[in-house]
Amino acid sequence: NNPALVRGARQNLAGYQYENATVKKSIQAVFDPTQEEAQAMEPAVSVIVPIYNVQDYLDECLASLEKQTLTNMEVVLVNDGSTDNSGAVIDRYVARNPGKFFRYDKVNGGLGDARNHGIDCAKGRYIAFSYTYDFVDLDMMERR
Repeated sequence: NNPALVRGARQNLAGYQYENATVKKSIQAVFDPTQEEAQAMEPAVSVIVPIYNVQDYLDECLASLEKQTLTNMEVVLVNDGSTDNSGAVIDRYVARNPGKFFRYDKVNGGLGDARNHGIDCAKGRYIAFSYTYDFVDLDMMERR
């Protein structure tokens, strides 16, 4: 969200001649979206997962979120100062799911603090929570 970068991209977009009107419209939607386009880009659901020293069962939780049938969602992974290998598990899912899984690190403050941090980072219209000892049905977020 660098304003100078966005401004430069808008100027380049305005001066460029596109042969394909669909391509031009798609690119314009990224830099100057209408309200409907902006809503379509924001995730419908943000699933917040507070994480603290749970390397042994984190993979099962994140795998169930990765396989959700709802595609318009984000997974907000809040690493609450883990000292085990939870961070490595988080990194694997973030790398495999760019634009869907997001890592946020903070100093350990407990479950409530991690949840609140996740809420602050969430971009979705709706908020859901999943705990690291949970794994969810494939269509859970779509049914809610």
